[in-house]
Amino acid sequence: MNFTVTVHYSGLDVELSGESREEIQQELLAFAEFAEEHADELEVFQQISRPSHTATDGADQTQATAWSDEENEQNTESCFSEIADEARVDEGFVELLFELPDDDEEAPFLCLYEFEGGDSVLGNYRNQKQAYGSVLLLYLWQECRGVEEVEKDRLDEALSFSEIDIDRRDVMYNAFSGDAQNWFNKSGGTIGLKTRGEHKARELLRDLAEDLH
Repeated sequence: MNFTVTVHYSGLDVELSGESREEIQQELLAFAEFAEEHADELEVFQQISRPSHTATDGADQTQATAWSDEENEQNTESCFSEIADEARVDEGFVELLFELPDDDEEAPFLCLYEFEGGDSVLGNYRNQKQAYGSVLLLYLWQECRGVEEVEKDRLDEALSFSEIDIDRRDVMYNAFSGDAQNWFNKSGGTIGLKTRGEHKARELLRDLAEDLH
């Protein structure tokens, strides 16, 4: 009878064969002596055969992150370009006014500090600033993230990030002699823009671009 034994050692599969158990034992002893004498050489095979998932996964993750960041940047530039075309303003102005985080879970905001008067560029009264700020932010959400309506708490967060006072924001619809109420779709806890609101956003962008110059 022929016996065959496979030994797994240092990343190698060594097959030993013999016609009896005694021959197999002799082959094993001979291999053990060989392995001891050539331990350094066999260690090389062990290192080669060892999987390097961590390094590969890390490299893949870094590359994927780089691609994701580049894609987000391209998407932002694309939507800013579309906003500029629709409002007939310079794209550089849109990039200056809006801050759009790559993470969709983070609220966008307005960089009103770029204007000499800060948030006063949106109006003299709190409800006017809230109404104009909301129009711009909801327009940004709609054009760049495809979100038609956002939760009112999220809008408040975006206004706060824009350094616009959100106290008594529920009365912003009375701003501009009540015209502001025609700009917004209000449904339960969410808010979005009506067509008039979209027109107002583009009109406001043109006015702000002129004020900045």
